[in-house]
Amino acid sequence: MNREKIAILGAGGFTGKHFIDYLQRQNTGDRYEPILIDITPIESGYESHTIDACDHLMLKDVLDRISPVYIVNLMGILRSDDLNQLYRCNVEVSRHLMQYAVQAHVPVKKILLIGSVAEYGFVAENPVDENFPRNPVSAYGLSKVIQQEEALYFWRKYHVPVVIARTFNLIGQGISNQLAIGAWREKIAEAADRATVRFGNLESYRDYMEVKDVVDIYWKLLLHAPGGEVYNVCSGSAVQMRTLLEQEIAQSGKNITIEIDRSLYKPDDLPIIYGNNSKLVHFLKNL
Repeated sequence: MNREKIAILGAGGFTGKHFIDYLQRQNTGDRYEPILIDITPIESGYESHTIDACDHLMLKDVLDRISPVYIVNLMGILRSDDLNQLYRCNVEVSRHLMQYAVQAHVPVKKILLIGSVAEYGFVAENPVDENFPRNPVSAYGLSKVIQQEEALYFWRKYHVPVVIARTFNLIGQGISNQLAIGAWREKIAEAADRATVRFGNLESYRDYMEVKDVVDIYWKLLLHAPGGEVYNVCSGSAVQMRTLLEQEIAQSGKNITIEIDRSLYKPDDLPIIYGNNSKLVHFLKNL
């Protein structure tokens, strides 16, 4: 039996590595053939292509050669005030994937794109569901809003089977230091025992999920979710950032004193946001 090819963009990133580990643990090789695409080389045992996927011609060349049946786009830029750079990576790559699907010689069964809680911006009430107004206050959040609007346009006009996983906050091994948890871990690792370490705002509340659980959800959305749908990928509850930091310190085994530094506060730091995951829970229960 011919295996169905799955193109995984951003396979070398934080989520990408966990997604690959998940596929290997699930022993999906009998039916599916993961093909990894990243800007840096990847050692995994799977076929991989080292390209800059933001280069449309390079990406199209690889897709034309491998003819994937499924596509997962896990790549993206988290922090940048350069809208051109964010748009090129976070929006145009996804658009090129959908354009490929329109013209592909082998029909594409599903494209999974990753959205973000940053799309919501400041919210007046919680929890937020998929239909809650999106008012991004960061360039990253704006780029994800545009990505979704283009994706749903391709679904409506060309019936490209695209699904959006609007993901909230992740935690797990290897998390980027551009995110709060990753930055904390660096500070804690560098600090001496009994040191005093400065941190920013710890009073806000966020909705976190373990990345290993999230990649399992991504896999199920990729295979089974209907096209044209958006799902909040979240826990449905909020945890205070101070609680998470205290857990990280406890796990380090160090005795560290927390000092709050208001100069580290971010102007777009929301007091609280968490998601309504009932749509996702219903989907998972009915598999």
